[in-house]
Amino acid sequence: MVDRFSAAFAAHDAKALAAVWTPDAQHIDMLGDVRDGRAAIEASYVELFKHMPDAKLSVELLSVRHV
Repeated sequence: MVDRFSAAFAAHDAKALAAVWTPDAQHIDMLGDVRDGRAAIEASYVELFKHMPDAKLSVELLSVRHV
């Protein structure tokens, strides 16, 4: 999943990024803004890439928690 997410971000592919999330997911960003659902998450990535066309991501997986 981390590889899929990283590859989608590198490609600035909002649809592929959102596909990593479940349809009813909730995303809370670093500022505390909440997006409910895959469509809202996708829209937030569309906006991010629109305003930050050079955005890059670095991922370091520290732990996994099974739920």
